[in-house]
Amino acid sequence: MASMFKLALQLAVALAALPQAIATPHANGTYDYIVIGSGPGGSITATNLALAGQSVLLIEAGRDATGDLSTEIAALSFPGTPDLRWSFFVKHYSNQTQELRYNHLTWLLPDGSYWVGSGARAPPDAKLLGVYYPRGATLGGSAIVNAMGTLLPNDADWDYIANITGDASWKHDGMRAIFEKVERNHYLPTNTPGHGFTGFMDTYNSRSSYYNRTPGKVAQFKTLVSQLGGDPSQIFSLLERDVNYVSDHRDTDNGEFGLPSHTDQIGRRWSPRDMIKATANATNSDGSKKYRLTVQTDSLATRVLFSRGDASAKAKPRATGVEFLEGRGVYKGTWKYDPKAAPKGVRKAAYAAKEVVVAGGAFNSPQILQLSGIGDQKHLQALGIDVVIHLPGVGANLRDNQELPVVGHGAGNFTAASDPSAAVCTNGAQGDPCVDLWRQGQGPYAGPRGNSECTIVTTKHSPNGKRDLLMFGAPAVFRGFWPATNQTDPGLFTDPPNTTWSSIVRMTSVNRAGYVRIRSADPTDTPDINLEHYGNDAETDLGAVEDAVALMRRVFADIPAPYGPVVGSEPPCPAGYGADGYCKDHAQDRQWILDQTFGHHAAGTCAIGADGDPLAVLDAAFRVRGVDGLRVVDASVFPLTPGAFPVLATAMVAQKASAVILAGGA
Repeated sequence: MASMFKLALQLAVALAALPQAIATPHANGTYDYIVIGSGPGGSITATNLALAGQSVLLIEAGRDATGDLSTEIAALSFPGTPDLRWSFFVKHYSNQTQELRYNHLTWLLPDGSYWVGSGARAPPDAKLLGVYYPRGATLGGSAIVNAMGTLLPNDADWDYIANITGDASWKHDGMRAIFEKVERNHYLPTNTPGHGFTGFMDTYNSRSSYYNRTPGKVAQFKTLVSQLGGDPSQIFSLLERDVNYVSDHRDTDNGEFGLPSHTDQIGRRWSPRDMIKATANATNSDGSKKYRLTVQTDSLATRVLFSRGDASAKAKPRATGVEFLEGRGVYKGTWKYDPKAAPKGVRKAAYAAKEVVVAGGAFNSPQILQLSGIGDQKHLQALGIDVVIHLPGVGANLRDNQELPVVGHGAGNFTAASDPSAAVCTNGAQGDPCVDLWRQGQGPYAGPRGNSECTIVTTKHSPNGKRDLLMFGAPAVFRGFWPATNQTDPGLFTDPPNTTWSSIVRMTSVNRAGYVRIRSADPTDTPDINLEHYGNDAETDLGAVEDAVALMRRVFADIPAPYGPVVGSEPPCPAGYGADGYCKDHAQDRQWILDQTFGHHAAGTCAIGADGDPLAVLDAAFRVRGVDGLRVVDASVFPLTPGAFPVLATAMVAQKASAVILAGGA
């Protein structure tokens, strides 16, 4: 198997030369395994099963976007290609009054265009859609469209899963060994302990020289390092400090680090599509297919099929196949979905001799299970769906990082200085000279990049005494996501050049009140998604975010001239804030945090849990409880938020799941 895997990795290097067409699927065929969803969970699992000699059908609702430069060159990721993202519109709260206070709600105008703003400002003829929450709608899933942050969770997060399940293989040392198999590191000396250099997932930490263009941000970083007791003179070394290092004290180590991305050293995005295409297109010397991996794109999985077994023997229902709709754009989450023009799709089915693996992500995996009759029986019965097994945890426990920018205005200009000698790039348009340079490993697209630093701290509200909050300086103020709009309101969509900021990401949120519930038995509908921020133990999560706001205000106040001092503007705090950075009226800060928190790292909706936990959907081996032949492998399996960015943890989970499945499920 190792030699086959090595060959697949070598093939991945030459992806640009591979044909876009993947093997013709066998409609109504039988495979050893069927995997639903091609994000990090599904693609890695499907590839590993195929490399081990199994026949695998991988079903993906989106299209194959190979050849789209925005999916390959990291510098072109944003805004990217709109139709490569599912357009979910979610809720932050059940309380409508609170919901309408968010400044970046998306509304639909009568002419079909979008308007973005709070309920208080919305045009009278606008229809509320909700909070825009894009997910990957293409071969490779959200790893094709994300910001590529590649950060290990705290060791304690893995140990938590081991403790609740009694399965020691989940402990952090075992998961570190899996990380070493997954990673293909491009930024550390070979054989650095705790890292991998021959895996499939590229990781790279951009050079700190990027920040020579932003001396104001460097002044801010130095001030933050000082606030945390570090040495600001070492700032450029700290900006390249390895955040994924192995140590017994990693969970409590506060300070400035580099923020790696899943790219190589010239800014080529790694995605699971690399593995899928290398494996599916590999051939033997006679031209025959080397591996039995079939990829079915533009196909929406509608339900898992079951055999009921012998009722007298009390056999569990067993997953035997998958029903799907073949046709591009049948899902109502499709970009600019038009019900009048949308295809109905061709209904097909495929069958699994061994198992079905659901890997649709934190929104679509619970949707598929519920459509298949697995979920809360009252909810399913109300929609006319036959109940296969009552599992009320399906779609519950929706977890997300609470995110919020802290913004201020200083005495100097914080924007990046342009390089007059650099090539003039055209964002990947036809004839873009920077693309040709990039292919040679040169030019702006291949150079040092922003969004490559982070600070991790332990707040006064850490639930377990471990570091619980990450801050990073995105290339611009990051207030969430919304569809393209012509609006330019200052402070909402644009900011003056003397603006500085830090984005807050709550790593260990204790909130578990969110949910994903299907609205109907129609598989083309998007589900009802409510993050219900701060719905459980609000004091812990609100307090942690408030602690980070106060820290950044102290930093702003101490930034030296000519850039500082900086006066905080978001959260606004009309009562004023003291030397400790806390608003004199705590309620003002907390209301702003409630109003403007967002998230985009959903997890937890098919959670692994302890035997006897009524909300546990999976056991420690990813098996759906109460049925046979069915597993879930994606970010929905986590019982808690997997750190600040879920992609690496999800890749590790998929690698683990592959080994578990091939070992017979134990």
